Amino acid sequence: MSYIEISKPSTTTSTVPTSTDVQTPPITTIAQDIVATEATVREALSKIAPSYGRSIVREPPIDMYDEGDRIVLMIDMPGIPKENIKVRVSIDTVEVSAVPHGLNGGKLMKAERLANFRLYRRIQLPCKIKLGDVKAYLKDGVLYIYLPKLLDTTESLDITIE
Repeated sequence: MSYIEISKPSTTTSTVPTSTDVQTPPITTIAQDIVATEATVREALSKIAPSYGRSIVREPPIDMYDEGDRIVLMIDMPGIPKENIKVRVSIDTVEVSAVPHGLNGGKLMKAERLANFRLYRRIQLPCKIKLGDVKAYLKDGVLYIYLPKLLDTTESLDITIE
């Protein structure tokens, strides 16, 4: 372990750890911690869901891709019909919300699936988009939102003379 010695105006000195002293856990440890945390959250939600399930709001997981001329969002909405999903788009954000569909009867004993909870997610986009050309599709429990980019005013465009 190396230290940088810092001299103060007085006669005392102190040592401060350098950046090489900070131990970064291996990625497998981080992944294991995430899995353990998710399991703890699922267990806690399962315990309170029978009483409070409809008032709990969860964030659905997303993937975001930059395809050059557009941004593509993929949002997990498993078991939720498209009629229960609302998408609101502004020039640089997307808001997605969903309400769970009714249960088939019986007393709810355990609830872990996202479809049992209200969902809400606000996503800040990395660029401005063309609002009129946005498309959304629900397929196999995944909501796909295609967001064409708005040409940034700081960029230039070569125009072909006709």
